Formats: sequence, structure tokens, C-alpha cells
Amino acid sequence: MYARSTTFQSDPARLDDGIALVRDEVGPALEQMEGCTGLSMITDQTSGRAVISTAWRDEQALRDSEPRVLSLRARGTDVFGVAPKVDVWEIAVLHRVHETMPGSCLRATWTRTDPWRAERSIDNYRTTLLPMMEELPGFCSASLFVERASGRAVSSVTYDARDAMVSSRAMATAMRRTAVEENAVEVLEVVEFDVVIARLRVPETV
Repeated sequence: MYARSTTFQSDPARLDDGIALVRDEVGPALEQMEGCTGLSMITDQTSGRAVISTAWRDEQALRDSEPRVLSLRARGTDVFGVAPKVDVWEIAVLHRVHETMPGSCLRATWTRTDPWRAERSIDNYRTTLLPMMEELPGFCSASLFVERASGRAVSSVTYDARDAMVSSRAMATAMRRTAVEENAVEVLEVVEFDVVIARLRVPETV
């Protein structure tokens, strides 16, 4: 499966209007498109960043949707006050212990490695890092989106509550260190978000 992430770096004061737009207009429109399997939205109230991710049955469905999402993206630009950054990913790993609940939070980690190391990095995430994540209190789910050609990836780990996410920070740092040492992964950015919409209907890959 594939995903498209649309990131708005906005004024924090615009986030509530952006959330309403995605919940009431963008989400329902996207979910009527052939091959769409849902969407999620995460926000950082401090920085004003919002990331809307949509999941697609296959790469062709994602590509076919592109002309139809242009008007929705334009609406987002109007409401958020900035043009978005758009990324396309392969969903390499998805594992959930249970569905996301109100009050959930998410830590996203963007990384890069040599493209020829991408498959090894995915295997390490699935076999080494994921079992460690499952032991963390409040763990809800984890996913790994990759762009094999560039070696870029983003790992998202969702927790039941912010307290659980905060208490996991030391362990998360240790796991990133493992990824760096074993797979020559460069950590580009780590950001913690609130989960405001969680309707990604992606099947388990683990």
C-alpha cells in the first residue's frame, strides 16, 4: 500500500480551522475516491505544523487520485495560509496493538539512509525495533513509510496518551541510536504531535 502526506507549516492560530476543514470537507471527499483507505491528521500546536496522511490501495490508485486532490489542496492552502509540502511513501510496516483512542499522541521520526540499505533498514525496524516498541507503556501502534529511491523514511509511533509518550523518550532515543549504529541511518527530525483524526484503514503487515 501507499500513502501521501501533505504537510502545512502554518500559524498555530489557524490549526483549528484546518482541522475542521479536513474533518468536514477534505476527509469525506477523499474517502469517496477509488482506492482510498482512509486518512489521519496530526498537529503540533506549538509550531503550527499539521500533517494529513491518506492511504491508498496501490500506487496506481494514488497516482489516479492526484488530479482530483488538487482542489482540496488549494482549499487547504487558503485555510492554513501556506502551500503544503507533499510526499509519497510506500507503507512498509504497519502494526497496531489496538485502535487509536481520543487523547492519543504520536512521535514521528524522519530518517535517511543509502538507498541500497533501505531493505535492511526495513527488516531491522520490523524484527528488532518493533518488539522493543511493543514493550513501551501506552504503546498503540507503529508504522514505517519509506521512499526507497532516496532512502528517506518516516517512523510514526502512537501512544494512548501524552504522558505515555513523554515517559518513552529515553527509550526512543536509545532505539534511534540502535538504528544509526546498525543501519547507518541519519536522523533528520523528531517531532511529537497530537492525533486529531485517525481513520487510516491499513491492514497489518506484521
